[in-house]
Amino acid sequence: MGEPGALVERIAGDEHTTTDDSEREGLYVSGAPASTSGYSRPSSITRVPSHCDWENVTKMAPVGCRCVITNRQSNLECAHILSRATKLDDRKTLAFCWGIKLTDLNLDATNNMMWLTPDMHTSFDESQWALVPPLEVLSDVLINLVRHERKAFTKLYPPKRDWEYTFAQLVPCPDTIVREDHHPPTIHYSPYTTLPTVTPHIHPYYDICNVAKKDAKYNEIPHEATSRCYETLSNQENLAPWHLTSTVPTCLPAVNDCACTYGND
Repeated sequence: MGEPGALVERIAGDEHTTTDDSEREGLYVSGAPASTSGYSRPSSITRVPSHCDWENVTKMAPVGCRCVITNRQSNLECAHILSRATKLDDRKTLAFCWGIKLTDLNLDATNNMMWLTPDMHTSFDESQWALVPPLEVLSDVLINLVRHERKAFTKLYPPKRDWEYTFAQLVPCPDTIVREDHHPPTIHYSPYTTLPTVTPHIHPYYDICNVAKKDAKYNEIPHEATSRCYETLSNQENLAPWHLTSTVPTCLPAVNDCACTYGND
């Protein structure tokens, strides 16, 4: 898993560095994510806000400032679930479908970020793995969508609730994952089905979009080495194509299949 670049962008009056996955098109300029490491990914935006919300991410996370997957406490980065590079037109549609105003769709919201180690952050952004929401949450989301609920998604699903998410490997990886939750630490091998479920504070709506977008990259020709690990993902008849503008209703079938597979491992 590759390392981030070496460009460091200082936040005024703060020793922490920032990481960023934004693009110039449809520039998103709300608060920037933070890093507790000495380096960060090169930024592709022309200006970086003077503050970020990393302290609230730590406060909201059930395990505090620890990597969601490895449970490590040092050298961490704040990763976005729904990318800051999401285009303006797509953000407008998401805001409408989620029952909020565009100005209230904050991609730097605390429940759209989580702490990861640099290598886990890189592989997460490169669509090598995802966190699958609980099947019961997905079913509940579907019921609300069928009923055409127009309440704000944060009212339907309050952000303080902790959901259990399952780690899902999407591409082959020879690396081991060392989780520091026991003494000695536990070692997990690909496809990492021995990893326990995790309870980050991230909101399932952000995560549904993240998983479905990643799944769409691989569902046509899945890697043979991992196809057995997510056989329902390779069944194109059961998958809805990824269109961000269709938001949760289109994303749900793909995530639902994924949850069924991993939830039974």
